[in-house]
Order: sequence, then structure tokens, then C-alpha cells
Amino acid sequence: MLPMSEDFLIDLSPSCTKEQAVLRLLGWGTETIKKKYIKMNHAGQVVTDMKEISPTTIDLHELLTETYQEALQRFEDAVPKDPKEDEMEQIINEHGPRIEEAEGFVEEAHNYLIDITDELAKHDSALRIDQDATTKFGSTYITIRSLEEWASKRYRKPESFSTSENQKSSGAPDDILDSNNKGNRSFLLTLGLAVRALAGVKGNGYGTTEDPNISRISSLLSELAENLENTNKPFHGQGEASIRSRIMEANKQLKLFIH
Repeated sequence: MLPMSEDFLIDLSPSCTKEQAVLRLLGWGTETIKKKYIKMNHAGQVVTDMKEISPTTIDLHELLTETYQEALQRFEDAVPKDPKEDEMEQIINEHGPRIEEAEGFVEEAHNYLIDITDELAKHDSALRIDQDATTKFGSTYITIRSLEEWASKRYRKPESFSTSENQKSSGAPDDILDSNNKGNRSFLLTLGLAVRALAGVKGNGYGTTEDPNISRISSLLSELAENLENTNKPFHGQGEASIRSRIMEANKQLKLFIH
């Protein structure tokens, strides 16, 4: 539920363009009641200290361009005029993973667009066309219900996309907790707080309590799991990509709760 002071929009659209479908798969604009303006960071995540944009009018190409440019700009701004070798190494360690996250976000969007275009080209496509909207606006409009059904099978995403987060089209982890469940949501919020606390304690490339470096922390936890693993009790599902997906979902839920 949005605070009473929030400006909001009600979106009753039953269909969307291919580009809007990609945004939905990325977790953008899936709500019926939306904040009128939101803010994003280098990984396309909602934050409070970035440029305000409208979730109903954002262009896919614009979003991808801005997320990548933001990551590059933060790296450039962090480099002093005559950096020493150890300073440069620290800057690369801190901002390199953020640039990689932004690149991954762009690649993920591209993969989604390729998959949608390929599915639409099939004779027996699972994606249904909204003929009225397609005729009215002059571009292909996909019914949202068929998009949800198709995505839930192809990417193992819940049909409501309630837990969608940055996951590769090549196969998304299937153990992301459903945030609609109160117990799971409490767990995700605790995980999000723990990650922020770890970032605050570690510092030096791990981000801050307000903006943790998720890639760096995921790598650290994956290495820890690997070191603790033994042949009798393997750490299933503790690879870096799986950990990153869980942390990103936890961070998303925490931000939504706070803001």
C-alpha cells in the first residue's frame, strides 16, 4: 500500500508492447497501482538518491542506457586526478562489479527481447496478440495474461512476477522465496538487513549500508560456502549466481518496505 502522500497512477492496460513486456520481465511496471515517479540505480533497482522517472513512460532503450551510463559515471567520478596504484585497485574492486551488474542487466533485457520476438514468430505462439490495441497503435501488443503464463513456464517466474528480479534468460534459479508469503517476506527483509550490515562492516569495495555491492558480497559468500563445503554435506544452491539472485530479491523487498 502506498503512503497517502504518494502521487500514483492506475494502469488498467490489458496488453503491452514487446519492449514493455521486457520491462515487466525485469520487474518494472507490473503493479496496477504505481508510484507516479520512481528512482533507479546502475542495476535498474529502485533507490532514493537517483533521477526520478515515470514507470509508465520509461523507454526500454533509455532505461538500459541510463543504468549503464550511471555505472560508468560513478567509476569515472571515483578516480582521482593522479591515482596511486593501490587507490586504483580499490576503485576497480568497488566499481568493477557494479559495471558488470549493469552490463548483465542490459544483456538480460536483450535476451528477453530475443526470446519474445522468437516466440511471436512461431505459428503456434503461446503469446497472444491484442488485435484492438495493435490496430489502434500500429505496433504489436501482447496480452499481459499470455505473457505471464508464457514467462512462468519459460523462466519459472511466478505468473504475477511478484518475485521477478535480475535473472538470466538462460535459466532462472527456482528457489527464490515468494515475497507474497508473510513468513518468506520477513526472512527476505532480515536477509536484506544482514547484507547491508555486512557491507557497512566490510567497507572497502563492499558498498555501504545504503547501497551494498551485491556482486562483491555474493562472491564473498559463495567462496565461504565453497571453503566450508565437504563431500558429506555439499552446499547445494550456494553458487554465486544463486546467492546474488536471493540477495537482489531481499534488497528489493527491503527497499520497497522502507520507501
